[in-house]
Amino acid sequence: MKSQRLFLSLLLFCSHAVAEEHTCQPITGSVEGLEIGEIKILNQDIFDLDNANENLAIHKLANNLHWQTRETTIRQQLIFASGQKYYQHLINEAERKLRSRSYLHSVNIYADKICNHKVDVVVKTTDNWTLTPSISYGRSGGINRSSIELSDSNLIGLGKSIKYKSESDEDRDSQFIQYDDDNLLGSPYKLVVKTAENSDGYFDSLLIGKPFIQLDSRDSILLDTYREKKQVATYENGNISDITGQESEAINLYYGWSSGLQGEKIVRYKLGLSITDHHYFNVAEYPDTLLPEEKKVRFPYFGFEYMEDRYIQRENFNVMGVIEDISIGNFLSAQLGLLKRSWGSSFDGYRVTAKYSKGIDINTKTLGFIKLDLNSEINQQAEDFNSASFKGTLMHYQDSNHSYYLKAEYKVADNLLDIDQFVIGGDTGLRGYPIRFQTGQTKALLSVEKRSYFDWYPWKLVKFGVAFFADVGSAWKKQEQANFISDVGFGIRLVSTRQSDSKVLHIDFAYPLDEQDKVDNFQLLLKAKSQF
Repeated sequence: MKSQRLFLSLLLFCSHAVAEEHTCQPITGSVEGLEIGEIKILNQDIFDLDNANENLAIHKLANNLHWQTRETTIRQQLIFASGQKYYQHLINEAERKLRSRSYLHSVNIYADKICNHKVDVVVKTTDNWTLTPSISYGRSGGINRSSIELSDSNLIGLGKSIKYKSESDEDRDSQFIQYDDDNLLGSPYKLVVKTAENSDGYFDSLLIGKPFIQLDSRDSILLDTYREKKQVATYENGNISDITGQESEAINLYYGWSSGLQGEKIVRYKLGLSITDHHYFNVAEYPDTLLPEEKKVRFPYFGFEYMEDRYIQRENFNVMGVIEDISIGNFLSAQLGLLKRSWGSSFDGYRVTAKYSKGIDINTKTLGFIKLDLNSEINQQAEDFNSASFKGTLMHYQDSNHSYYLKAEYKVADNLLDIDQFVIGGDTGLRGYPIRFQTGQTKALLSVEKRSYFDWYPWKLVKFGVAFFADVGSAWKKQEQANFISDVGFGIRLVSTRQSDSKVLHIDFAYPLDEQDKVDNFQLLLKAKSQF
């Protein structure tokens, strides 16, 4: 009798297990609002060896040497979990967040099937190559630059970044080490540490805290601090006229809160404390340089941010060969601080900053962007400081291989220190002229480019493009008239698409159309940039 009961129990258990096994079904309609069940991570190596175009010896070697991203690393980056409701806007945001991680080349998150009235989700990713030893040499605006670097943005597959770099440019020789951790000890806290020994001083910084990790985040707390000693050169016609020594220390601490994502809108608030001290000194080579007065800016502040959850995807936008997420929503931030000498500031007054940006999806082939920054110090014991900058860009895609790019910039400020003057020339604009060829408190620049992107994709490693460009602009002081100068040129663009640090290598030949008695017949500019 007992054996019969045991057999019956086993039969019922097996039938129940079989029933459970067969409750999964394909998705035929909307899964919006269903509970999320299993989350499956499918992380692929750099190259797909089943693809004949990615099955050469170099691809196999890269996969064998590469430390693949761990499943736990990807799970820590997800902003949804089993048991939560499935919403497509949340999945889209999770994709954008993962795509922003340089160690991932591609990301696809999708609802796979429905099991036991829950939706199973698949997170499919492809890795980038992350260990990057590099030696580079560049020339821009008549200035040589060189660097030696060793970095890994996915240390042993954990998503941590470490970098060592030794570089030399027009300002200084520098050696620095930087460590970035977006999930400190598996938490939502972030840590960034950087230390540098420079030929003219040092730089040390620490950032630690919990940022707003997603649009629906409700709170944030962050500490950002640095100390720095450096020498700042002032230029006239591309030549150094003065050098000022500067020592700075700064601390910024804030707590932020929000009611989260409301439809497509997010509003965030911040209460913080900002402390920035500047001290100036003469250097041996320029002992008679007139120094600015020591300045201490210390204030509590209140700030807010407004943003919209509106994104589109484009390829061949900032780089080549990857899908990019582009924000086209309104973004507005503002901050008001109260300056008091009794709190250590150099003067009483107010500190006001505001930023606004907007992307405009004009049509399927045309994108526009505007950005506005305002900065003001209203002082009772010193002259007021005000600055404003505007940047507008327009991108028109003729087809998948050709586009036109237009950029306009305008900056203006009053009571700007000599060491903070706006500069133009070389890679700061006007590529046909030496670096910092013009300086002033006002700057205007207009650039036009015709861009072409090649389909040639050797070994699925490198993308190529070219650009033909023209620039016109000027930087001038308040008492001067603007002296607009222009140039034309062409450039080659190369980007390593399967590397985490997918910088775009610019090789530009630029020809000045004005001031030809003061500059070379052409400028050769070589530099790695983050954009095309």
